[in-house]
Amino acid sequence: MHNLNPKLNKLPHIFCLLAAILLLFAAPVSASAEEFSTEELSAEDLRISHEDSGYSMILYDEADFFDEQEEQLLTSQMKEIMQYCNISVVTTTEGSRSYSSTEDYAVACYEDWFSPGANGVIFVIDRCKDQIYLCSEGSSRKIITNGRASTITDNTYVYATSSHGYDYYTCASKTLEQVNTLMQGGRIAQPMRYICSALLSLILALLVNYFIVMFKSRSRRANIDQILEGSYSSVNVHNAHAAFVNQTRVYSPPSNSSGGGSSGGGGGGGGGHSGGGHSI
Repeated sequence: MHNLNPKLNKLPHIFCLLAAILLLFAAPVSASAEEFSTEELSAEDLRISHEDSGYSMILYDEADFFDEQEEQLLTSQMKEIMQYCNISVVTTTEGSRSYSSTEDYAVACYEDWFSPGANGVIFVIDRCKDQIYLCSEGSSRKIITNGRASTITDNTYVYATSSHGYDYYTCASKTLEQVNTLMQGGRIAQPMRYICSALLSLILALLVNYFIVMFKSRSRRANIDQILEGSYSSVNVHNAHAAFVNQTRVYSPPSNSSGGGSSGGGGGGGGGHSGGGHSI
């Protein structure tokens, strides 16, 4: 039996052609959707806020130094600090390239995310310039001072070096631990400060001993009173008399004097930041 309608024989071929066209257009759409879903989040997308204190935290691991578990542990530490101030941890390999120093990069990041002068702390691990830097602004400057920031980075920089296998997580964790200790009113180890104090004490003792020896070993010289007491003097006056010669008058007008003074003043301003860093 023959098919009376030859157009019906072409239907399967048409359906196959349409299916191939649909698959051709569907493939790029799926790839585009997948690419969008894996796009890297910005620092603002990672912001977490504390409901009670109103402070925020941002963990921005741009350099991908931390794995998922390490990020969770650091987040837990940052949440403790978030009770007292804003807190941020940043890692970068190229982000600071357009800045003259890691300090400038840290300040720029902090003030961009939290506003200039906002109370908080930021810690940066910068592999672009091979330095770590701890910076504070607002009320936190009274706690994380220049000296304390330098002390903390002195204590933790070694973990980010080759001698400790570039353990960036431990470097960041130890830094956050000491920041939290200070925020709670505690004390941190300051070995370099103790060493410097000991050296200064030793130098001062040597100087004092030097001046004591110099004072005791110098030759004793008689003063003017002792010289007069030890000297013998004699004056003999014979036939002394006085005679009047003349007398003159000299007019001496009163002199006008004037004086002057100077005054100075200074001003202070708010804002700014405190911080300290160390090469790695």
